[in-house]
Amino acid sequence: LEILHNQTWMSVCDAAFDQQDAEVVCRELDCGAPVQVLGAAAFGKGDAQMWTQEI
Repeated sequence: LEILHNQTWMSVCDAAFDQQDAEVVCRELDCGAPVQVLGAAAFGKGDAQMWTQEI
């Protein structure tokens, strides 16, 4: 999961990020329900600065 904070993309992730975590994030951002949660860096390892590793 990456977010834009102060004009900088930052990673917010947890090795165990799952459907429940995605539901919380989407609810807090008021953007509807998550469609799909992919794990194990499905799109490759992110290169954004790590903001936090624990959710």
